[in-house]
Amino acid sequence: MVKKFYNIEGIIRNGFKLSRDYETLDFSFGKLRDDAICSLAKSRSVKQLKRLIISGQKLTAVSAQALAESDYLPNLESLKLYKNKIGDEGAKYLAESKKLPNLKTIRLAWNEIGPEGARSIAESQNLENLTALVLSENSIGDDGLKYLAESENLGNLELMDLRKNQITDLG
Repeated sequence: MVKKFYNIEGIIRNGFKLSRDYETLDFSFGKLRDDAICSLAKSRSVKQLKRLIISGQKLTAVSAQALAESDYLPNLESLKLYKNKIGDEGAKYLAESKKLPNLKTIRLAWNEIGPEGARSIAESQNLENLTALVLSENSIGDDGLKYLAESENLGNLELMDLRKNQITDLG
């Protein structure tokens, strides 16, 4: 039986509860806004999450900041924010967060991230445990590629996806 939640923001605001063994939460292509993600990030009910997927929502840097500053996501290993609008500012919030110590995979495709967002990620000492970084379909360009290529903090990466990023042959 598939459960459908029509007022998911209300559920989040009212303190939804997840079972103890619930490790993945997927809000892909629903109708969430930044205020819902801010409420989610403040909920103790997400403290056991290992994987969080929030795609296709048009979320902004406000949501990235809320997730980055959450006291309840220390176990998060995988964060997928495909098709949102967090931009360079949102990438910086995530990169500078000390509250996501177990993050191994971050997928930020289609997020309007440019060279400065790539720079924030490349320079972050908080993302040293990353094994997968997906920044495809953004606009990091040659400068962003250079920051990532020269990073001393991304040595554990096994996968880096930079497709369709306005990178030229010079990059």
